[in-house]
Amino acid sequence: MSEWTPEELDPESDQIRQVYAMYGAAMYFAQVLEHGLANFVVASRASQGLKSRDAADALWDELFSSTMGQQLREALAEARLDEVLIARLRKGTAST
Repeated sequence: MSEWTPEELDPESDQIRQVYAMYGAAMYFAQVLEHGLANFVVASRASQGLKSRDAADALWDELFSSTMGQQLREALAEARLDEVLIARLRKGTAST
């Protein structure tokens, strides 16, 4: 049995691996963002009087069953940002 070396792969295989790698990275970052938004909303509401662990778990369940856009709206409502910054974030030019 011979040992596998990367030089044995054809260019098409390399392109396919690249597509899967980019997809995997994109999904990872999307899931990190999703968890970050949910954690931010739960932490924000906990500081405002979220009463129990069960209430926090229910809120996490609700947030994880919603769309990313819905989660973003919840996070923006909790963040209490001014309208100018929200407009810039929506436009994608949040840099100063």
